[in-house]
Amino acid sequence: MAEFYVNSETLSTGNRLVHFSNCEELPAVSTLRYLGSFGSAEAAHTKASGLYPVVGFCPVCQQKHG
Repeated sequence: MAEFYVNSETLSTGNRLVHFSNCEELPAVSTLRYLGSFGSAEAAHTKASGLYPVVGFCPVCQQKHG
């Protein structure tokens, strides 16, 4: 299980990104929303998609954990 966060603010691209809690590019805590602990990145993405209309996955996290 891993812990995940999503940007609480919309990025310039118009979406929000899901991050692993140990992401090297994790934004400031004040700009994040905790999603919880999940067995897969896809499960965290699904939860974030239920909260916000456009959600992507952090490219750094994808590269490291993909």
